[in-house]
Amino acid sequence: MIRVLEQIRLACSSKVTVLLHGASGTGKEHAARIIHFGSKGHNRSFVPLDCRSIPPRELKQTLKRLLTEADEHTAESDAPSMPILQPGTLYLKNVESLPRDLQLMILEAFQQVSAGSHHS
Repeated sequence: MIRVLEQIRLACSSKVTVLLHGASGTGKEHAARIIHFGSKGHNRSFVPLDCRSIPPRELKQTLKRLLTEADEHTAESDAPSMPILQPGTLYLKNVESLPRDLQLMILEAFQQVSAGSHHS
């Protein structure tokens, strides 16, 4: 338990993406919330999404809103007027149920963010 708490403490001060892996009921979401609220991004939202219970089409729309930059969204003239969500933490429960196209969309979004942070 001490090792897990130390890893959580280190994750709070890190800017890298954190993967929490473990059996159901082991407290992964609780650990994610601790990391979120202990990090510099704590003033932004903690967004938990259950990839198994949300229909794929709705999940795709939600992820687009979460991962799209505000300037990209406003450039789309035919896009519905919905607020852009920019979470501090995106917690994907049952991520193994996420369709491949959505996995790719998330990967590309995180690669863009990583590339942008290296240039600043």
